[in-house]
Amino acid sequence: MFSRFHSPNDKLPDPDDGLLATGPVGDLADALRSNLMMEGAKPSIISEHVVLTGNIRAPGALHVEGTILGDLEVASVTIGTRGTIEGHVICRELHVRGRFKGSAACREVFITASAQVDARIHYEEMSVQPGASLRGDMRVVPFD
Repeated sequence: MFSRFHSPNDKLPDPDDGLLATGPVGDLADALRSNLMMEGAKPSIISEHVVLTGNIRAPGALHVEGTILGDLEVASVTIGTRGTIEGHVICRELHVRGRFKGSAACREVFITASAQVDARIHYEEMSVQPGASLRGDMRVVPFD
């Protein structure tokens, strides 16, 4: 279930290098449309008090109440109120209720009032509730 999906020399795109804004967004869109939304894919849960260091690639949803230190490529991610993710995220939907630090390329982003976000996020649609702590660089990028 856990695997390194990129070689050490082929990291997920960093929004600072401009790649998401110019070229590989199409590649990300293809990834989001293809293998990340498999019919019947089961959700995965990282429970509270679990610390996972490494990369995750999964065809379904991921719910995090523990801590993930690594890169994610999943259909959707929900960071629960007790959850933390530090790393790069590629997904269709990102729901943040807890803490997120890093970068993301996601079609839809939902940030709730309890969220603490310090990230570079490229998105197509974003919703931020009043009271959320939001810091970083947010950019609208079409994925089609």
